[in-house]
Amino acid sequence: MGGVLRLLGLGTASDTFWLIATAVASVASAWWVLQGLRNGEWGVDVIALLALVGSALVGELAAGAIIAVMFTGGAAVRGPGGPTRPPRPE
Repeated sequence: MGGVLRLLGLGTASDTFWLIATAVASVASAWWVLQGLRNGEWGVDVIALLALVGSALVGELAAGAIIAVMFTGGAAVRGPGGPTRPPRPE
């Protein structure tokens, strides 16, 4: 959607769309990171959160939206609160 808005010459609207997508994914990522930390687990969600926040801070809003799609796609595959890595062998 942001790309279509950009092609139509609506740069501010596309930036707003991308920023909202990044913000929503950042909140979800922060939630999952906090849940993981409470369980003593560090997962790739930490990297996703840093990438989402970093992209917004440096103004790379389209990149943030792409990371948001990748992050939410991965979360959908593994399920909410699911493991971010395979279990350790015992």
